[in-house]
Amino acid sequence: MFEAYELHPESFTSSVSERKALPMAWWESRLEKDAVFGAWDNNELIGVVGLSFESCEKIRHKATLFGLYILPRLRYHGIGLRLI
Repeated sequence: MFEAYELHPESFTSSVSERKALPMAWWESRLEKDAVFGAWDNNELIGVVGLSFESCEKIRHKATLFGLYILPRLRYHGIGLRLI
């Protein structure tokens, strides 16, 4: 994700310096409350996307897609679509 923040700062609400300053516990908590999916090529993570679910009873059926990122060299191969 740091690569994504550095290469495409206009796509995120936080800067790479803000995100790098966060402790590992913050990142781990994101994985506990949100669903994060990865696309792999052998042992290399080549893409990622997150899904954040609403917690309020009346809107629990809604979710927000966030953080879609595919390595630049592998874009336009349908990886993002398969992640979604």
